[in-house]
Amino acid sequence: MSRALLDNKVVDRSNEGLAGLLTKGFLYHFNACPLTLRGHYRLLKSSSAWLVDCLRGRRRPLEHYLMHNVVVKTWDGFIFIARARTPDLYAIAVEEVFELENWFKPLAKGVVVDVGAYIGTYTIRVMRTADLVVAIEPFPPNFTMLQKSM
Repeated sequence: MSRALLDNKVVDRSNEGLAGLLTKGFLYHFNACPLTLRGHYRLLKSSSAWLVDCLRGRRRPLEHYLMHNVVVKTWDGFIFIARARTPDLYAIAVEEVFELENWFKPLAKGVVVDVGAYIGTYTIRVMRTADLVVAIEPFPPNFTMLQKSM
């Protein structure tokens, strides 16, 4: 059974219909806005192909259709690079929104340690207020993206 958290409610997505697909598509587009016209085009092209395949019964993530990197600005004003064919866009636009709004406290002071920093979705946010941020990411491609985001 596939479940998702939306507006503090658990939503069953195992039989996701057109409304569920549109909701997911809106989350991508409203939570992460491309900074360039080329980025808008790439995300729109990817989203269109994803929606068509979903309506045909193929269940692949949107990231499968993103063929080029896209620089996006998040709903809370941070800039990230979503790499092509990786789950970066999902992490930036969908997955961590609830956690960032409800659990994560970006106004942390003192020393903050982010173990498994991935591309820095938490690290970058806490850098504005913390005295020292230690980000640990063992996977070299993710570490490179983390460095570029700083």
